[in-house]
Amino acid sequence: MYRIIQWATGNVGKASLRAIIETPDFELAGLYVYSADKAGQDAGDIVGLGKTGVLASNDMEAMLAIDADCVVFNGLGDTKDPAESEETICRILASGKNVVSTAVSRHVHMDAMPKESREKLETACRQGGVSFFSSGINPGFSAEALPIAITAVADRIDHIHCIELVDMAHYTSGQIVHEAIGMGKPAETRTPLENDGPVEENAYYTSALLMQDALGLKFDEVVRSTEKALARTDIEVPWGTIRQGTIAGLRMRLQGMLDGVARFTSDMVWKVTDDVPEDWPTGDSTWLIKIEGDPEINCRFDMESKTGRTVSHVTSMAAFNRVRDVIAAEPGIRTRLDFPLTAGGRITRRA
Repeated sequence: MYRIIQWATGNVGKASLRAIIETPDFELAGLYVYSADKAGQDAGDIVGLGKTGVLASNDMEAMLAIDADCVVFNGLGDTKDPAESEETICRILASGKNVVSTAVSRHVHMDAMPKESREKLETACRQGGVSFFSSGINPGFSAEALPIAITAVADRIDHIHCIELVDMAHYTSGQIVHEAIGMGKPAETRTPLENDGPVEENAYYTSALLMQDALGLKFDEVVRSTEKALARTDIEVPWGTIRQGTIAGLRMRLQGMLDGVARFTSDMVWKVTDDVPEDWPTGDSTWLIKIEGDPEINCRFDMESKTGRTVSHVTSMAAFNRVRDVIAAEPGIRTRLDFPLTAGGRITRRA
């Protein structure tokens, strides 16, 4: 039996919490919440399941003192305060608990981290004698694990093209969609994802690093670009209004180059309307993988969660399903390539 602490109960965190409660060989050892309103509630009540006897707490010191094998960390990192999340993760690791995280995209690969961050995480792992793993659906899975798995039947590879399609029209969080991503902001706005620093600081640079590690090569350079689609009319969304002329869609591209030719491309098409340029692919919670070469391979993955928050659900599972691997791993920062190919999820059994 593995003792697991769940950290945070947003949309991603609730999916993880539900999975911990329903996994036979996992025991919920604790639940940390950021909201004082949730403190004191039974964990099962928070996710609509039966009573667990575990009450949510916003006392970090008490949570760090709990004996547990692993913490599933789903705090808001990229979309709120990456530095705060990193500091908390380091404290958890130093306390002797393994961590799987969805919080900070640059944590997916150690070479994407600033030197100071990597050193802090490595030191915390050594102090606690534990390991750390970070992943989401993207980066971490759809533009890395999926195409890597598919190359098992490839011969000549000319180009690997990964496309993520997400419709954010139904998202309820203005903090994420407006503030963190930039929908509804003026056309000239540089969105948070368009940082002015080097490409190595881009949240999705980790995809190129994992792909080159898996392929046994090093790209000459990694380049990026962003296109914006503007709202042609006002668009009502759950958290407010996307005004005409403001950002209603983003197409972000990251490419790994060899000899002046793109050999790996990761496209993310995020939008709140289908009224986007005709050459933009459309869809929701859809991932497309195309391997050009011989043979040519085309795969389409459509996902739909009964929670109504598919991206949040699969993001949580991308990290959660590696809990056992992380517990068994040698201390240190781990990537998906450090683990054997093992199944995730839970097969249902008759009562």
